[in-house]
Amino acid sequence: MHIPRKRFAFVLSIVLAFAAVASAQITSNTYNAATNFEQGWTTARSNPNGVWSYGYSSGFTKPITLYDTPVATASGSSSIQAWVSPVIEVGGSPNVAFNDGPAYNNGNLDLLANQLSLGAGIGGQYSDLVFTAPVSGTYSVVASFRGDQYGVGTVVGVVVNGNVVFNSSVTADGQTVPLSTDISPNAGNTVVFSVGPGSGLQNTGISVT
Repeated sequence: MHIPRKRFAFVLSIVLAFAAVASAQITSNTYNAATNFEQGWTTARSNPNGVWSYGYSSGFTKPITLYDTPVATASGSSSIQAWVSPVIEVGGSPNVAFNDGPAYNNGNLDLLANQLSLGAGIGGQYSDLVFTAPVSGTYSVVASFRGDQYGVGTVVGVVVNGNVVFNSSVTADGQTVPLSTDISPNAGNTVVFSVGPGSGLQNTGISVT
């Protein structure tokens, strides 16, 4: 059978174009809150830190104020780095902290090695880890909250672009509350991982990829 040359060329160009579009869509990046915190602390000690920022608020969906003061040695340990805001700080809280070292347990705090932790405020503040989507797309979120203090009692939540999509509580040291979900934010939308005051003490670990 004879196939006209022009028709063959047209079909081939369509196939190549489709292949190029499909190839362009298969892209992915991985963001790890703990790893990125340490990288940012080491290089620039800035907030925001790339796609992440660290702040406090008065509730899951309330406006967030960024922490403005880095503390290189927190809770009596040279391995604990923290962001705080002296204007509202009481007893070192609220804060976002990172244990840059082995597991740390001083009889009060109980931090895993290389763990990020959110400390709700004694004054009632929520501590917030904020991810800002760099591009529109589908993001696979794997996260967990963990009790990082003896006598802990906090509420935890995840807010996607102003809407609460997950909430629970942490009421025991070492307790973990996992979350695994897909979300589809637009570029510039935020995903907030938040820890607020509950029935006990404040420090709650957070793992997010």
